[in-house]
Amino acid sequence: MIGKMLFWALIGTSTAKDISTEDSWVTAAVHQTALLPFSFHPSNAFWRFINIKWDFLTINKSTTILVYMVEDCSQESMSRPWWERECTIIKEVNDAYQQWADILRNGTLKIHPVQIRDAGIYQATILSSGARKHTATVNLTVTQGSGALRKFDTENMVRMVLACLIFCFLGLVVVEVDMSQMGLTITSFCILVYLQFGMLTAASKEERLLFLLVDSLLIHADMSTIVHHQLLS
Repeated sequence: MIGKMLFWALIGTSTAKDISTEDSWVTAAVHQTALLPFSFHPSNAFWRFINIKWDFLTINKSTTILVYMVEDCSQESMSRPWWERECTIIKEVNDAYQQWADILRNGTLKIHPVQIRDAGIYQATILSSGARKHTATVNLTVTQGSGALRKFDTENMVRMVLACLIFCFLGLVVVEVDMSQMGLTITSFCILVYLQFGMLTAASKEERLLFLLVDSLLIHADMSTIVHHQLLS
């Protein structure tokens, strides 16, 4: 890929309007798919090749993600849009992006699964035969999204089911050992349900951890009660 980078560096940038970003700002949730599109219309419909390079831009440097080359198209497909023609396609992906970066036939950059570190500015550079290179940028914003919340809800639903089973068993034990403990069992159950819903609706990670800690201590105390009653019986 080094040779390709030197080739791109020696070619000037055009100010022509052959390329534009359809969405200069793209938002994607963590673990989802981000599509960074652009619109390119070659000034010469009978081009011999189109090369596309996607870079991730930072303050200090730019990192090349991939290079996509379209060439040697069949004459029969020349009337189609450039990305639908029957051509030879060569794709080179940076080793650091092999697992989650790809490109669609129309040049759209695909990132999956998106991580927080992927947020930033991406630049598409297009070089077509008979023209200087054109550039366009897309700004990617990455949010926490609802994926983490769905996972959190599932985990807590499982915990609530297990907690209900534990308290049902505790209730049977208490009934057999001492009816005076029934009020304590019902109170503990209500507190546990409150803690579970508190974790589901907590606004911050710290609040969820606090609910989880109290919840775990309560379950531990109830399990100790079960063992104690079993030993007494």
